[in-house]
Amino acid sequence: GEDDKAFVWRVSDGELLFECTGHKDSVTCVGFSYDSTFVATGDMGGFIKVWRVAAKEEIWSFEVGDLEWTEWHPQFPVLLAGTADGNCWMWKIPSGECKTFQGPNCPATCGCVLPDGRRVVVGYEDGTVRIWDLKQGNSLHVLKGNEGHQGPLTCVACQADKFCNWKGGVRFQGRG
Repeated sequence: GEDDKAFVWRVSDGELLFECTGHKDSVTCVGFSYDSTFVATGDMGGFIKVWRVAAKEEIWSFEVGDLEWTEWHPQFPVLLAGTADGNCWMWKIPSGECKTFQGPNCPATCGCVLPDGRRVVVGYEDGTVRIWDLKQGNSLHVLKGNEGHQGPLTCVACQADKFCNWKGGVRFQGRG
């Protein structure tokens, strides 16, 4: 929130487990890893921190610039983030090994790892969607909205049956 912190509670009894402190701006992105071992927090200025939940301690941090979104891989301790410069970042946690996927020169506004765990779908402010190969780091497809329906994308959702929906100024459904 605006206090530059995030909080982790146990939902079964409402007990506050710990505070995620040390951010430089309002915390706008939070999420647990697939197995709840880690929680990631990110602020508006692009300062991302990862905390080991059981130990209640920060284990990793990185600064990327203006942060748009974060997303954990559904099967591995891998964190992805999109930034206002159009890049999508991917880190192995806790080692911090990093790959960067360079998008168009506009904000990467939303992202979602496909259920196969091998690709990420990233939506951009220019209304395009790029599907990236996580291992190779290359763009597999660039999808554009229908003419006359262009605008920034605000949400990407992917399901196990290989359908993805994009929401924003562009509306279409893809099958992958």
